[in-house]
Amino acid sequence: MKNFHKIIVTSPITALVVTALSMLFSLFDPLLNKWFAYILVFLLALYFIALLSKIIAEKKKRNEWKRQLRFNACFKKIEHDWQITGDGDFFGKYLYEVENIGKEPVHVLPYDDAAWHVMPEKCQFKTEVISTGRGNYKIVGDRGNFYESYFNWNGENRKSYLLFWHHIISPPLIPQDSLTFVKSIHTPKTEATAFTENGALAGIPVNIPTEKATIRYLCPPGHHFILLEKVIIFDMSGKTRPEMGIDVAAPTLNPANNIITWSLSNLKVGFRYVFRYRVVKSTA
Repeated sequence: MKNFHKIIVTSPITALVVTALSMLFSLFDPLLNKWFAYILVFLLALYFIALLSKIIAEKKKRNEWKRQLRFNACFKKIEHDWQITGDGDFFGKYLYEVENIGKEPVHVLPYDDAAWHVMPEKCQFKTEVISTGRGNYKIVGDRGNFYESYFNWNGENRKSYLLFWHHIISPPLIPQDSLTFVKSIHTPKTEATAFTENGALAGIPVNIPTEKATIRYLCPPGHHFILLEKVIIFDMSGKTRPEMGIDVAAPTLNPANNIITWSLSNLKVGFRYVFRYRVVKSTA
């Protein structure tokens, strides 16, 4: 153990042992008993005060750690409304209903992310609050960063590009209040993989507690979808976790096979729920 000797020397237990031995030695001289008894009581009181202070400090540290682990907000619902063009352009609308489930106001909304199989050369974003709850909230700032990640699907570790974002609001979202906002995203030429034999992935990351999430995915005109794998679940390291999908509903196709819909509820935090699909040209 690092600095073990220092821990032994400075330990209150060591001091108590030394004091007790001193008290034992004093028995050989009755004149010293009284003074050693006073000293021992004083030292015991001092050590117990120090021990109590340490316990209180550790408890405060643990409570703060637990507080940071808790989620101060949740998504009551997320609605994904997506479509792609025959050229592989992506257009997505993400509707979020956020509720403050903590005890303190929240000025930074929970983060979410989107993933692409190729790095977008250009991203166009627009965020709009459509329901402000009791606080007349406004989004006053956006933050976002791209990260590279790998997901193991179709037998290979495949690179993806994740964009994480969060929003800053004013005034802070008060406890038990909620707001609803829509984020629009346009990324040209990012969905070309969907037209290949391997297809592409689409789905829902669950970064915070989410009560309900839905997807409505519209195919390009003159094309239709093929669902290659209906439910794949990844942990945040990109490893597949099939055991998490026992009771997960699968996405469905409409009769024309040009719209995918998926509705999920009570999702587990820390997993990505996705499906693998292809887009193929319809025959006349």
